[in-house]
Amino acid sequence: DGFGVRVSQGGTKTFVAVRGPERKWTSLGRYPDLSLKEARAAARLILPPPPPGAPPTSVREAVDAFLVDATNRCRPSTVANYRRYLNRIDKTDLRDVTKAELTYTPHATAAAKAFFNWCIREGIVEKNPVQFERIKLGQRSRVLTESELKAVWNYEAAPFSDHIKMLILTGQRRSQFSNFEIREDVLFFPADAMKGKEDHSIPLLPMARAIAPRIRSYSGWSKSKARLDKHVQIPPWVIHDLRRTFSTTMASLRVPLHVTERILAHRSGTVSGVAAIYNRYDFMEEAREALATYEAHLAKIFA
Repeated sequence: DGFGVRVSQGGTKTFVAVRGPERKWTSLGRYPDLSLKEARAAARLILPPPPPGAPPTSVREAVDAFLVDATNRCRPSTVANYRRYLNRIDKTDLRDVTKAELTYTPHATAAAKAFFNWCIREGIVEKNPVQFERIKLGQRSRVLTESELKAVWNYEAAPFSDHIKMLILTGQRRSQFSNFEIREDVLFFPADAMKGKEDHSIPLLPMARAIAPRIRSYSGWSKSKARLDKHVQIPPWVIHDLRRTFSTTMASLRVPLHVTERILAHRSGTVSGVAAIYNRYDFMEEAREALATYEAHLAKIFA
């Protein structure tokens, strides 16, 4: 009790301890310069200990603290999934949370596992109720047909539709376009925009070049996708299916697999492990030829 985070209008986050009847505030340090664990330890030196038999940290306090920590370690999409599933826990006390309410989907189970493992490391709880639950995430196989791809391409609702077109043209992950640069005839993605945490670049061909300058960091994907689905009524699909469609189309155009994986930045592909260490050739020209063939193919479909 009395330990928390104060957020200024400018977004600065400061750990604080509030104590006594007069509600005296003591600043402990700013996040992320001071970690959550360090701030909690500092608070314990200032705040009175909880009375004997007091319940452990509440579900809401623990979830909020976990999300703060996860934000510093995980991708925004991962944190969003954690928040979505953990906020559905309707218990007040962590001791009352049961395995049954945590395992209704594989993604919910994964979020619960991560959360309770973190709680154990922080000394909040002693056991993980889903520790031995197996997580079986479904393997998606959805590939859009040419007519479906054309229908999605023809949907116009900028700036969202521009992002969708770039994903169709490049096969990249949508998160990458929150931070990228146009360098002459190349799209460059810095390491912090990449899942593999390594710089990545791909050739920029005419169709993509026409759209790339309009791309800016974008939020509201879920609502925009829902509006798209109302206008383009095709069997259910998710945005990541465009990446699989890109790869499948490349295969149908007889593009060598290692070139496609080079474009997609697949670290576990055909050139990986020891081979990746010794083979430093970047396959940029091959990627350029492949993307030229791919854009020509799309131009015929979209005509």
